[in-house]
Amino acid sequence: MATRPTWRERVRASAIEEILDTARGLLVEHGHTGLTTRAVAREMGISSPALYRYFPNHEALEDVLLVELFEELTGHLRAVAASHPEPYDALAAASRALRAWALKHVHEFEFMLVAPLSNETISDRQREVRREFGGVFLNLVSAAAKPETAPKPAMSAAAKRAMREFCVHCGVDMDVELAPTALLCWVRLYGSVCMVAMGQLETLGPYADALFEWELDELTRLLGR
Repeated sequence: MATRPTWRERVRASAIEEILDTARGLLVEHGHTGLTTRAVAREMGISSPALYRYFPNHEALEDVLLVELFEELTGHLRAVAASHPEPYDALAAASRALRAWALKHVHEFEFMLVAPLSNETISDRQREVRREFGGVFLNLVSAAAKPETAPKPAMSAAAKRAMREFCVHCGVDMDVELAPTALLCWVRLYGSVCMVAMGQLETLGPYADALFEWELDELTRLLGR
């Protein structure tokens, strides 16, 4: 039988949850530049030193919030993919779900994009959830591909091994010949979502949707389908 958390532990967990909810609210309203520990403390009606009892600095607060966002998005994409038994249908559905989530949560998605991975304060858990996020699509691409008919990119054996190692890093152990195609598909999908979410395709109007659907159709060629 699991031991019930102590009163102090429950109070601390509740306070952390409120801090993270407040931080996300500020992020949604003001973007990542408006997310500061001072702003969170002010919104909650507490002092900055009181906030530091739960998060020692701004970087620690951002780290935990990023973990929550990546977990939320990855869980959503996995659920969408799981509802489509045919591999390419699962890939297409998850791709559309990623785009829809990014457009609905523009500031959160931008925050996930601009947060630097080179920062020494990044936790192992954040690195892990980032890899899991990429692994969702690499797994879906791998399942949907038909290696016997997919085009083979002309590149060196060393480049192919490097791309396979990237896939393995994301938790996807795939054939060295398929890795470049899988990575190319993921880069193209993610890039097109980033551009539309950041407003870089705004002048296309409704044709931005058609462009994305064309990109999904183009994947069928890359995957040999």
